[in-house]
Amino acid sequence: VAVMYRLITLDATNTLFRVRGSVGYQYAKSAMEQLGYQLSAANIDKEFRKAYKMYWIKYPNFGAAHRITSKQWWGKVVRKTFDGNIHSEEIEAFSVHLYNHFATGDPWEVFPEVMHVLTQLKGEEVTLGVISNFDERLEQILDSLKLREFFSFILTSRKVDVCKPSPEIFRLALKMSGVHSKEALHVGDNLELDVLGASSAGFSSLLLNRQDSSHKHVLENFKVIPNLKALIK
Repeated sequence: VAVMYRLITLDATNTLFRVRGSVGYQYAKSAMEQLGYQLSAANIDKEFRKAYKMYWIKYPNFGAAHRITSKQWWGKVVRKTFDGNIHSEEIEAFSVHLYNHFATGDPWEVFPEVMHVLTQLKGEEVTLGVISNFDERLEQILDSLKLREFFSFILTSRKVDVCKPSPEIFRLALKMSGVHSKEALHVGDNLELDVLGASSAGFSSLLLNRQDSSHKHVLENFKVIPNLKALIK
């Protein structure tokens, strides 16, 4: 696949790496280690998903347009997630701890094939970039996971003030790499954000579906790959 393109961009979370265990597992583990609270990871996961969705709607893109720092935005999500489970006087410092913890490589794990695939692609002299709806910590995370060196640029929605699926963030990647959209491919795990977003900017796109999906009928119109090895075949 790679030889057909001069630019390949990839999503980050659930494409290059994922949360180790789950967000609920990581939050519960930290609550135990930092504060001595024993909480259910499954419940925290459920509350986290609700809180994340709520604040993404209220203050999109980690609060970028509302003069909220991403650290403050995540503080709101953490407070809502643990509402009633952690004392209010402890939650502020705990949310900062979680923000800093998730800026390291510790709570993340790289998918098994990623390092090999990126090494091969780098050898093909393809320009590689990351396009992700993420905050400013992504570069540091990629660095910790030993992935940063593979990429010519990292575009995060918070930093450039535009989110996928807007074609603008993809066009920015074309501008930065000096490549025409016909020579560009984007790969990610989200149909709307990655595939439709990239297509709207003229990119070719591949949908990464690491699970054997029950949504197969929905995906038939799109090129689906089970992992990133397809990029070097």
